[in-house]
Amino acid sequence: HSLSNTAFQALLKTFEEPTPTSIFILCTTDPQKIPKTIISRVQQFDFTKITYSGIVDRLKFILGKENEEGKTYTYDEEALSYIAKLSEGGMRSAITLMEKTLGLGDKITMDSVVDSLGVLKYSTMFDLTDALCKMDKKKTIQIVEETHRSGFDLKLFIKNYTDFILELCKYDLFRDFEYLMIPTTYENRVRVYTR
Repeated sequence: HSLSNTAFQALLKTFEEPTPTSIFILCTTDPQKIPKTIISRVQQFDFTKITYSGIVDRLKFILGKENEEGKTYTYDEEALSYIAKLSEGGMRSAITLMEKTLGLGDKITMDSVVDSLGVLKYSTMFDLTDALCKMDKKKTIQIVEETHRSGFDLKLFIKNYTDFILELCKYDLFRDFEYLMIPTTYENRVRVYTR
């Protein structure tokens, strides 16, 4: 898992004269730490993030296989798309998010995804943004108080909200949901802020 320079030097002879049937696979997230003497003797493959559509297709495949074995899972296309966006190119993350959602019930919906992650609902963020744009102080304080009373950590609330504002700014720049974490079901509400 973690080799020192000395350990790499000890492996050098093994890499230079392997048996005909041996294949060595070294995996690392820090390729810059591997000595040049090793790098010059190996092939290097850089793995990239899995595509958004690849993740959605794989999640559908998994759900299909589970249903073949007797489960009764159903899903909304939008919810699977949202899980794929949240996973940011990591299949393991996507599967974990889907499993968490299925822990709440056999149907994967936008609400069940949001509930399973324990994040603030987008409707609350849109309502807060509406109140701020209208300079409605009373409504703004009500939303923040209701969120706090529901047990949501206010530091996390502020972080989630600033991330949400960044998403709105990205939409204003690109006019495309491809770069956004906000689900496309909220497209009508997002468009309001582009002015």
